[in-house]
Amino acid sequence: MKFIKISLASLALLQAVSAHATTILPPAHITSLGGGWVQASVAPQLDIAAQNPDNCASNAQYITDPGDSGSVLFNSMLLTAFSSGRRVQLTINGCSGNFPHIIGVLILSQ
Repeated sequence: MKFIKISLASLALLQAVSAHATTILPPAHITSLGGGWVQASVAPQLDIAAQNPDNCASNAQYITDPGDSGSVLFNSMLLTAFSSGRRVQLTINGCSGNFPHIIGVLILSQ
């Protein structure tokens, strides 16, 4: 009986996680980088067509969530890529506020 409860709980968690489409965006340059309002979030705009697989309220930009354990790292990587003119490949999943939520950042070599 305990195994069935654990399995059902695992299945429910898996369904909750898979409700959003994890998407890896094509390589792109950051054309502008905004920050803040009242949180320590960073919002890059890219030089590729916007993607919004989870139908967030806006697809004008992507955004980091300061509640994520990797947000300080993501913010630093985005600033580095923007400052150096390097391309990035973002992984997005779900929405943070009204924007597609950044859950991963890859800086590509020139």
